[in-house]
Amino acid sequence: MVLGADSVIDLNGELISKPETREEAIEILKKLNGKKHNLISSVCISKNGSMIWNYTDKAELTMKNMDNKDLETYLSKISDEALYAYNVYQIEGEGKNLFSQIKGDENTIMGLPIMKIKEYLKNYK
Repeated sequence: MVLGADSVIDLNGELISKPETREEAIEILKKLNGKKHNLISSVCISKNGSMIWNYTDKAELTMKNMDNKDLETYLSKISDEALYAYNVYQIEGEGKNLFSQIKGDENTIMGLPIMKIKEYLKNYK
């Protein structure tokens, strides 16, 4: 069995993927600044090359209005590895402070809706 998962940001229909550079990360944060967006996470399980299960969930996040210096300070606290692998905010750490409102499962925001995976595997025959 193979488990695959990924997430994307939906800002009013514009899909925003993980940044490839710090410059791109700051531009993403500026786009999200003061706005509501959805983070969509999908996961699938395949066996012998065929998908046997998939699940998609979304969370709604509203980012605070922040000035550019605050955004740059936030980014300076995030390692390159974490930034490029997990998107522009680390909701389980400093990233939580970027938002005025969060609706949805924190595991979905972190990119892996673990409870649904456990539920599927528990019932897998």
